[in-house]
Amino acid sequence: MKSSRAGERRSNPVTIRCDVVIAGAGVCGCRLAARLQRLGLDVVLLERSRFGLSGPHWTNGVDPVALANAAGFFPSEREVHRPGGRIVMLSPSAGLRVELDSSPLVELDMRQFMRRLRAECEGVRVFEMATLEHADFTEHGGVEIGFSAGPIGTARRKSVKLRAALAVDCTGSRQALAEMHPLRQKLWPPFPPGLTCRATQQVRRVKDPEGAKRFCDELEVESSTTVMFSGPWGGWSILNVTVDPSFETVELLAGTLCREGLSGGAGPVRDFLRRQRWIGKALRAGSGRILLGPPYGRLFDGGLVLAGESAGHVFPLHGSGVVSSLKAANFLAEEIEKARDLHDPELLRRYAARCAKEFAGFALSSRLVRLLDEIGREGVERIFEAGIMTPRVLRAGLLQKPPFPLRAELAGAAKLVLSAPHLSGRLLSAAVAGASDVLRTLLHNRHLRFVKT
Repeated sequence: MKSSRAGERRSNPVTIRCDVVIAGAGVCGCRLAARLQRLGLDVVLLERSRFGLSGPHWTNGVDPVALANAAGFFPSEREVHRPGGRIVMLSPSAGLRVELDSSPLVELDMRQFMRRLRAECEGVRVFEMATLEHADFTEHGGVEIGFSAGPIGTARRKSVKLRAALAVDCTGSRQALAEMHPLRQKLWPPFPPGLTCRATQQVRRVKDPEGAKRFCDELEVESSTTVMFSGPWGGWSILNVTVDPSFETVELLAGTLCREGLSGGAGPVRDFLRRQRWIGKALRAGSGRILLGPPYGRLFDGGLVLAGESAGHVFPLHGSGVVSSLKAANFLAEEIEKARDLHDPELLRRYAARCAKEFAGFALSSRLVRLLDEIGREGVERIFEAGIMTPRVLRAGLLQKPPFPLRAELAGAAKLVLSAPHLSGRLLSAAVAGASDVLRTLLHNRHLRFVKT
């Protein structure tokens, strides 16, 4: 790995030329850098933290088959933190439940997974970007990015001027390069707090095993079962609790929308800890901000391209963007491989068209997230009571697939119409608005003729 580090401060910036500069050394950035380097392109990777610590550091529930299709390999035993077990999803009152005997997901240890992705980047030049100073995106392609590089927290810096044919923003929710674009507000307006999730994940010691057993007995679940408490802090909020079979540790994962007065996933975790005195000190913890808005309709302008979470390629109901980030990186790398020239406008149009075809449906889920937050705990409880939330719907949501309604779900919808016509009307309006968002994204990228089906 070639890592460019800071030397003494210089009055004149160092000018570096390359084919593609990628900001963000997470899942999307590392996969894209590795693939482009294998094509013989000169790639520079920018990361704000030390490269060995880049990327997410928590576990992430992923579909192993979808991951293998996108990554080109199945996760190793070391990368799987925990295989999928039983899942019990509780209504806000905890009086109703939906159960899956076996989760279709595995808990991926992102620290181990990122080690593999970073190893694929061997030979890519990496700069630890302390400060992004300026970015110039020309109308006909080509970019110039100015930044200071060097160990963060020290005065040792060097100014770098980087010139490339393409710049790719893979910085996730920070959207570092998009933030510098002069048409930012028009092309890629920031996602509002109501479409941003603050998630918290903790692994804690069990200080009272008998208390942990009582917790499981009261909920009529076995240890290793993931209990999903829906709506602990409003309509769209979740708290997952998994007690280790040995009753030595417990894993907590919570997320809420970043609305006024909410402290994110830390709030539901804090409330849960106050009630469950059998839980001890934290062994490790992490938090992050996840964009849940619909994917952007336009993914490029001039020499700047958005990919992965920066482009809104995150499944809103699940909050996971690992597989979709890998897919977006693959799409862009494949279209670059086909193109003769990095300045070819058809290259980016084809990339945007493939992303629209793959991710436009996320807009419907984004509308549903907003609706669940608006109707609150009471509205979510009514959905459970009507029988719309079934094991099949839960499984489809975990797998990031649309649950086409069958007899049980249609019967539940009919029951909701009779018992809560106002709520059912809002659900229908959200579905229509979501379908409109999907259609708008597809129409914005009319170049689907370039995409093989």
